[in-house]
Amino acid sequence: MPSWMRPLCLLPLLAACGGEEDPAPTTMEGPTWHSAARTIVEAKCASCHQPGDIGPFSLTTYDEVLAFETAVRMSIEDGSMPPWQPSEACTEYIGNIDLTAEERQTLLEWLDAGAPEGDPSEAPSDAAAREDAPWQADLTLPLPEPYTPQGEPDDYRCQLIPWPETEPAYVRGLRVIPDQRAIVHHTIAFVVGPDQVAQYQAWDEAEEGPGYTCYGGPTASYGTEGGALGDLDPAALLAALEAVGLSLADLQSGNVTDEQMTALFLELGADQQVGSFGTLGSWVPGAADLLLPEGTGIRVEPGSMIVAQMHYNTVSSDPVPDQSVIEIAVAPTVERPATNLVGLDLGWVTDGLLGEPMDIPAGEEEVTHATTIEYDSLFVQGALQTLGLEPGDRLVLHRANHHMHELGAEQISEIEHADGTTSCLLHNADWDFHWQGSYQLAEPVVMGPGDRLDMACTWDNSAANQPSVDGEILEPIDVAWGEGTRDEMCLGSFYVTAE
Repeated sequence: MPSWMRPLCLLPLLAACGGEEDPAPTTMEGPTWHSAARTIVEAKCASCHQPGDIGPFSLTTYDEVLAFETAVRMSIEDGSMPPWQPSEACTEYIGNIDLTAEERQTLLEWLDAGAPEGDPSEAPSDAAAREDAPWQADLTLPLPEPYTPQGEPDDYRCQLIPWPETEPAYVRGLRVIPDQRAIVHHTIAFVVGPDQVAQYQAWDEAEEGPGYTCYGGPTASYGTEGGALGDLDPAALLAALEAVGLSLADLQSGNVTDEQMTALFLELGADQQVGSFGTLGSWVPGAADLLLPEGTGIRVEPGSMIVAQMHYNTVSSDPVPDQSVIEIAVAPTVERPATNLVGLDLGWVTDGLLGEPMDIPAGEEEVTHATTIEYDSLFVQGALQTLGLEPGDRLVLHRANHHMHELGAEQISEIEHADGTTSCLLHNADWDFHWQGSYQLAEPVVMGPGDRLDMACTWDNSAANQPSVDGEILEPIDVAWGEGTRDEMCLGSFYVTAE
């Protein structure tokens, strides 16, 4: 053996030099793609980030994740993805798609180690498994007509879908099957009763093309000049007061009973702004099918209409015709009928006629408005009446939903109990209009006599937080309640049943 080869015999990997046998292959320490990262990415990322979906790039393979390693790391570190909005400090929810602390640590350790691929045999057998919702659709309701988004990049379009059942039925579950996943950003299914259908049909007929523009909810969006009851003529207010046996002095002094306030509320038509529709469910990319709590459901009457609000976003895809489908599970009866308890302030929707207005001055970086909804309020008593309950009965809150527009910064809802304790329902500490949803509480909260619902919203109306049109940042303007894209809202919706 030449002398220059002898040092190489010291290397155990060169068994050909003689001496010790090759050691057994060592198992790679730390997480690899196949042993750990793949399972997390498939469960929490790939439902949106796949070819043809709304995610701007695909994350379904090792090579794809590696290609976008920087973006993946940034999203993990700042918590921006997956888009789970509720604050962890508020309460726990069923179906949380956010990364757990352990999942976040695993992914960062994997990236810090150079994102090793590992051995495919290390992958858990159920890495890509995803259970289907435990229900079957009874109704398949496509949008009546295909619609091609017109807005750039966002378009909010409502279409009316006739309710096909001829007997009262209860909605138990809902899923959305997007036709064009790359542009469908969210879907909210509302229901309007037979007495309100004509108004919604009028909005539909007044606008060319399938459906009508609907930004803040299922009602037609009129821009900054419409939608709020504050536009009422003073004579109309005086007439409504006289109709319910009140004077302007009574209203200003607060010498008004709950029954009188409810009557005035209806006389002014405020119910058509906030109380004439219910929410069946919503869908955003990555969300699981909606299955309402066991034994509960929302009653829908024959002759009703489903209003499908579609939010289209064309940032990552060109506009194409979409005809998405809503599937619904129904039951003829349920153990506990449900309804949605509305949370808002009458002063906001009447521009100060029935309370303090929701003014958000131009240029203000932090503006907060709050309201307290007492157990004896018309909202809670209305929910009790809808459910066939008596004053004094208790409600169970199962799900919570918040709604603001694009200036929103934070929203929180809590139940202040008569015994001095507090139950947090939902806290959006960093509001994002594009990722709003409905969240089911892991532990339902009971609301009874002496309890109250506190809700607060904070907005940022500074020059640095304005929307843009055609690439130009708009100047701040004074903002109040309304349906338009530059109006604002502070609204809560809470899925409730009898105890």
